[in-house]
Amino acid sequence: MKKNILKSGAVQSLIASLLCIVLGLFIGWIVLLFINPTGAGEAILAVIKNFLNYSKTALQLKNLGNTLVKTAPLLMCALSVLFAYKVGLFNIGAAGQYVAGAGVALYLAIAVQWPWWACCLAAMLAGALLASISGLLKATRNVNEVISGIMLNWICLYLVNMLLAPCQNSNTSETYALAGDYTDAMIPTLGLNTLLNDHKYVTIAIPVAVLIALLVWYILSKTKLGYELCATGLNKDAAKYAGMKGRFNIILTMAISGGLAGLGAAMYYLTDMARWPAAVASVPSMGFNGIAAAFLGGLHPIGAIFSSFFIQHITDGGASITSKGYPQEISSLISAVIIYMCAFVLFIRQTMSRTVDDRAASRRARLVSETRSILHNELNDEFNEAVAATVNQEMEKSARSAAESSVSLTKIPALPETAEPSFALPEPAQTEEEYAELPTVILRKEAEPEPDKKKKDKDKKKDKDKKKDKDKKKKKGGDDR
Repeated sequence: MKKNILKSGAVQSLIASLLCIVLGLFIGWIVLLFINPTGAGEAILAVIKNFLNYSKTALQLKNLGNTLVKTAPLLMCALSVLFAYKVGLFNIGAAGQYVAGAGVALYLAIAVQWPWWACCLAAMLAGALLASISGLLKATRNVNEVISGIMLNWICLYLVNMLLAPCQNSNTSETYALAGDYTDAMIPTLGLNTLLNDHKYVTIAIPVAVLIALLVWYILSKTKLGYELCATGLNKDAAKYAGMKGRFNIILTMAISGGLAGLGAAMYYLTDMARWPAAVASVPSMGFNGIAAAFLGGLHPIGAIFSSFFIQHITDGGASITSKGYPQEISSLISAVIIYMCAFVLFIRQTMSRTVDDRAASRRARLVSETRSILHNELNDEFNEAVAATVNQEMEKSARSAAESSVSLTKIPALPETAEPSFALPEPAQTEEEYAELPTVILRKEAEPEPDKKKKDKDKKKDKDKKKDKDKKKKKGGDDR
């Protein structure tokens, strides 16, 4: 039987994600109506269009390039969250690991002047080390990774501010631009910038992020390591009983998750598109947006590619509505609603599966009922035909047997007047065949005797009784004498 496409997990995740997007945009539109109902429709369309709001192709390509550059680190943060979540851990500390990667990459690029690839590896290592702290606390002391992750976010933020203080330009209160004296630390473009109107910030970070997403999918789905990590996340005790290293797997998972977030920061800041501000007082939102992208993508590495682009798309689109009198934070509101609705993705998938199963059961019941009705009618027709044929055969057989076995009875002769009434029987059969062919004759009960004969018999009986009485009296008199 062909499987219903709505039973597929990928299709259910896609439909659930689309529902979350639609609801998020709808609620954002409602908020815009409260702010200013006149241009609410145009504003929400501007958020959806983003770079398509510009009429010139050059501007469209430039803004598309900006969105893609920011999508790469967002995708890495989404992979960081979903990788840990697949193993049963919620890495809310991805924001702090992103900060650690950014601080180490910029410091080594400016202060030490390392090449870009070395800065990327160091940023990955920094994020992995920071996440390993949460993993170690979880594995050894059962400290919730959410609590330790949130605390480490702020600790790491202020440590990075201290680390990058010597690398800041006093004129701009930001770190030095890499395009001046630190070009070796910039990620190369390899000609990709020419595809988007010579966008100087478009680098190989974009395709590398996509390749890493495919690698994460392969590790989780096709390797022994991925199987052991997922098994540990599902049931740590069962994994330990099966010989898997539960504690080590938890620490390793957090280290890989943190390394992805740290590498995402290097992919963004080493393009020189952004610089670290001096004494920043809030954790960058990139790590938290990665949570939205991960859940919107159905916690699947391939889905995270598209969800990351969408989240960054509406985030950049929100900046274009400030000229219409609306705050650009409306895009953050939409993202927040999407995150909230993503909590109901499992409920939506279960509802879809239940609906599909109910419809399939109803269809099967109707099919069985129709089949039974058809078979019943066919059996009735066949039974009636068989009965009719049997009756016809029996009637023909009886008629043929009666015709073959008919025997002429012998004519009964006339009786004399003095003879007693009786029936004349046919001549006795000479052979067994003739005897078998004789018809059955039911004889009447023998005629009762005449009344005179009865009277004579009665008189005789009386005489016998009298004679017996005389004999008894004689015998009695002799005994007396």
